[in-house]
Amino acid sequence: TGVNSRLQHILDETWRAAVTVKERGGDTIIHTGDIFHVRGSVAPSVLNPTVELYGRIYNDLGLNIYLLAGNHDLEGNNSSTLGNAGEALAGAGVWVISNVFADEKNKRFFIPYFDKCDKVREHIAAFVSGKDSDEVAQWTLYMHVPLNGVLSGIPDHGFSPEGLQAYGFKRVFCGHYHNHKVFDGVVSVGALTHQTFSDVGSKAGFLLYDADKDEVTHFATNAPRFVDFDPEWDEMETLEQVNGHFVRVRLESATNEEVEEVRKYLNEQGAASVQVIHVPKVEVTREGAS
Repeated sequence: TGVNSRLQHILDETWRAAVTVKERGGDTIIHTGDIFHVRGSVAPSVLNPTVELYGRIYNDLGLNIYLLAGNHDLEGNNSSTLGNAGEALAGAGVWVISNVFADEKNKRFFIPYFDKCDKVREHIAAFVSGKDSDEVAQWTLYMHVPLNGVLSGIPDHGFSPEGLQAYGFKRVFCGHYHNHKVFDGVVSVGALTHQTFSDVGSKAGFLLYDADKDEVTHFATNAPRFVDFDPEWDEMETLEQVNGHFVRVRLESATNEEVEEVRKYLNEQGAASVQVIHVPKVEVTREGAS
């Protein structure tokens, strides 16, 4: 088709999410940001298939679509209508949110990406000001912000789940980090698909949110995942984890023949691709008294 295969995975998962919402009686899709990847530069071969898909979701399925600006969608450091590549989808029936927006009818409050967390806090404080706790509890907050505790190895520099919960919203959904995780009343949405080997172990997919019951259900991605091969896997686990996925394997001081043998084995198990990393064997020296 001429469409990049990795992009096609994302488009397929987007359509699957839309069909699932429609089949379950829902009427709305909300994208919490980073619909594109390369900041300030979107290729026509990426833009055109994306616009076509969202037009099909809007026209064929009749769903309402909200698109919140993420940092990768922007030309500058902060969201604006002029600098948001996502605005190209407005003609496909998408409600593009490049500025802070309160949807009074559906009680949804949207905050696009800002490069400073304090700017986001100011917008939240302005929104809840003058409202009692019962009124705030009717609203759901959607943001594109770093959420602490979502990714291991990343120091806390964003919003804490406890801090967001303290505002009193019915539920808070955060885009930005590529891992789905649920806290008490606060949810990291995660990415639709894995993107790189940095996503190994993360939960990718889409969410179904039943607002009446306040229930969140995660649907794991059907797209290829990035996985680290574990020699302890049995035959069934190997097939499940390798077949159709991008596989990385670390070998300690392996010969070329051993590398090719492992590569051949994983390819026979159906790996989409195999990346072999040579790890030098650590020499242990023993220190004794002179």
